[in-house]
Amino acid sequence: MNVIKSNTEFLSAFTRAVKNKPSFVYIASYKIRVDKKFKSIMLAIPQKADTKILIGLDLTATKKQISFYKSFFKDYDYKVVKKCHMKLIITDKVAIIGGRNITNSDWLDFSFEFTSKDVINKIAKEFLREFNKIKPL
Repeated sequence: MNVIKSNTEFLSAFTRAVKNKPSFVYIASYKIRVDKKFKSIMLAIPQKADTKILIGLDLTATKKQISFYKSFFKDYDYKVVKKCHMKLIITDKVAIIGGRNITNSDWLDFSFEFTSKDVINKIAKEFLREFNKIKPL
């Protein structure tokens, strides 16, 4: 297990995770900052990878915010939802979970990076259960 303390470390771990040619990539974040770095990470995900994304928004989310996410993620299996606060990135080789959102925040926070297949499989199973159950906006 590795502790990820800064946003820079988080984005580096995210980049490593997708550059290892995973067969799947599951992402959940309360909001996502779609900047140049995030776009480059998304482009590095292999096209054949089963990619699922949950984007949580608060109850005051505007139609403009929702439309932006729907437009950007249209080529992925994604759901924009309210009342979702999960923060994770899972591939077949790594699971990154914890408090850090994909928002480029400099707030004090940390996440944990796991490489144990057993841990990855358990987290992936829970993510898929919720992903398949939840209704998008």
